[in-house]
Amino acid sequence: SASIFKTVSAYANFHDGEIVLGIQDDGQVVGLEAIDDLRLTIENTINDVIQPRPYFEFHTHRAGDKSLLILKVFQGEFTPYLYKGHAYMRSDTATVPVDRYHYSNLILQGRNQNFEDLVCEDQNLSFGELELQFKRQLGIAQLTPDLLKTLQLIKDGHYNQAAALLSDNNPLQSAAIDLIAFMDQTVKHIRDRDAVEQVSLLKQFSACLDFYHKHINRSELIEGIDREIIDEIPLVAYREAIANLIIHRDYALAARARVEIFSDRIEIISPGGLPSGLSEAEYCDGRFSVPRN
Repeated sequence: SASIFKTVSAYANFHDGEIVLGIQDDGQVVGLEAIDDLRLTIENTINDVIQPRPYFEFHTHRAGDKSLLILKVFQGEFTPYLYKGHAYMRSDTATVPVDRYHYSNLILQGRNQNFEDLVCEDQNLSFGELELQFKRQLGIAQLTPDLLKTLQLIKDGHYNQAAALLSDNNPLQSAAIDLIAFMDQTVKHIRDRDAVEQVSLLKQFSACLDFYHKHINRSELIEGIDREIIDEIPLVAYREAIANLIIHRDYALAARARVEIFSDRIEIISPGGLPSGLSEAEYCDGRFSVPRN
């Protein structure tokens, strides 16, 4: 049926997977007859209706006195893999068409590109803040075009989206961060808020730290002649979380990130899904990581 070939498209686009033929939806094993003919029909149909041709293989399996056919599909390098002009993905136990966001990512993946590699529409960029930090941290006197090329912010003579993110007037609307401080543990009463947008990611980092210092209480613990300053929430943990938000954020997604400070916690929200190639099970297991950019 068409669902088989939609699922082939989904596995080829996102991750390896297997389709077992000879088992009903309720789990009952019914087996197959004329497996060789069915295998040839499926193989010919995949070659006819899915473009480009995905990599797949067949295996047979015995379940008692029943014969099953297993179609194993491998994730491909030349995405998107289209079934009758549409790309598909798995969503829980269903196969559904991809949305525009995932389709764009599949095109970039097939070109071995990231969003940050794309040419920026605005080529009138300045890098005063980036140059200042290079001087402070590395002692580099000037941020030259050759250095920008080395940093891969200039490619083929043009600034890319990564350069835009680090530019002084960062033009990407998808890079905004909303900072909100609430009066208590709920979202009912806002004490303070700020929007950090159209500035370098370096400025965003500083603005997030300033907001922390503005709203996080500090106490002093005195023991003998020693005095220790204690933050409500450790600064080192907050800095690490903000760095992860900014560095690994999905900037292809047109949604604002948020830092919310409550009376008992801080919540940091970075919109987006899991990076391609990382399954929900692998993420929850915590032993596998895929850098987004």
